Amino acid sequence: MRLPTAVPQMGQIFESAVVARVDPGLGLLLQLPMEPEAGVGFAHVSNLSDRDLSKSDITKKFTVGTTVRARVIGFRLVDGMCAMTLKDSVLSQQVYSVKDLYPGQHLEVTVLDQTPAGLVVAITQNLKALVPKIHMTDSGVLTEGSKLPSKLKPGKTVAARVLSVDPVHKRVQMTLKKGLVGSKLPVITDVRQAVAGMKVHGVVTGVAAYGVFVGLYGGLSGLLPKSQLDLLPGQEPADVYTQGQLIRCQIASVDLRKGKLILKPSVKKSGEADEQTAAAAAAAGPWGGLDAGSLVDGGVVQ
Repeated sequence: MRLPTAVPQMGQIFESAVVARVDPGLGLLLQLPMEPEAGVGFAHVSNLSDRDLSKSDITKKFTVGTTVRARVIGFRLVDGMCAMTLKDSVLSQQVYSVKDLYPGQHLEVTVLDQTPAGLVVAITQNLKALVPKIHMTDSGVLTEGSKLPSKLKPGKTVAARVLSVDPVHKRVQMTLKKGLVGSKLPVITDVRQAVAGMKVHGVVTGVAAYGVFVGLYGGLSGLLPKSQLDLLPGQEPADVYTQGQLIRCQIASVDLRKGKLILKPSVKKSGEADEQTAAAAAAAGPWGGLDAGSLVDGGVVQ
């Protein structure tokens, strides 16, 4: 079984599909303007409008030879034609299939359910995505047994951003972190896009004694070596950094052969305190890690 010679893309919209036949009880047979030959589509009565149409409504609304706006929603292999819809709600969708998505894309999604892996959200009625646990909230990772914030209850609509897209397995991951959703920094998904000095936002995916692993987009990640961290004396990376923490980094070096990125804390403009330094100080407590009896160097300021 195969498709006709002319095969449109899933989700493709035809602005001027020609009505070839009207069957009020079944639907419309459509001729799709394509090269090298016209395609054939069929829109079932349930896909002619967002409201219910009677047989008389269909007869009045559609006549042979007129043109309609229609979208491909599937393929009928047995009949050798495409399944179509004329519903305005589907025609207006920015995204219809996984192929319409790309890392960094901003979307409004609807929360469906919480699973051990994260939050399941709906991009469209037929397209779902996973928000990993470390990307569900701004504060990091929700502890086991924690209740979902009210804004993440099923049915709620939230602003999200695409993290990665796997068109082969039709898997999509997204983030709800405001720092990533609202970030103006570049989105890189491949080590070949990275340039030394480029600043990026990422999320801590792991912490080791030798550094911090930072997740970017498209499954790309980099390492913040311990030597690059603004740690206070006696501090370890785990004292300051936690999984799910949003951080701003600068690319220190790129190893194209090994496909590795080495990162370093970014320097903010206008003398703003670097967020890694601030995090280190906060983790050390109000006295910056000093204990009674500690020796320090100081100078008279007033």
